[in-house]
Amino acid sequence: MNEEQRTAAPAVATGPRIEFKDEREMLTYLAGLWRRSSRVLHDVAASHGIRYYHFLQPNQYVPGSKPMGPREKAEAVRSQRYSRIVATAYPMLSDAGRALAAEGVRFTDLTAAFAARPEPLYVDACCHVNRQGNVIVADLIFAAIRRDLQGDADRRAPAARQRAR
Repeated sequence: MNEEQRTAAPAVATGPRIEFKDEREMLTYLAGLWRRSSRVLHDVAASHGIRYYHFLQPNQYVPGSKPMGPREKAEAVRSQRYSRIVATAYPMLSDAGRALAAEGVRFTDLTAAFAARPEPLYVDACCHVNRQGNVIVADLIFAAIRRDLQGDADRRAPAARQRAR
């Protein structure tokens, strides 16, 4: 939807119009919205006895997050706009994620998932990865969930042993 269409569309279709003084203010607002949304998802899931996990995905524009050779860099690091937005927004998202974790949300920051992986993983200038990149991320997600579930089992074990006596 272009600006003219958005301006003409009713708020019910687009939501209320919000003005920001600059991009940083907008990204700060969006990071807060992201945090609040995650908290709502956590609370709704918990109210139904469901575990909610939140993962911040890797992104090639996070400084120092992945060594890249010239070929991958030419393919994956082409957007100055994404680079600028990620450089500003990802630290906000990481901070919001740490706050979520402190509030009891199962949050894992995966932005450093590829920090020791020089092989090509990114396939476009946005944030998408190849099969190997997806496997790495999936393995890290699985490990985080397994640790969480194992921690619960370890906490329940003494009570179960006590009942068995």
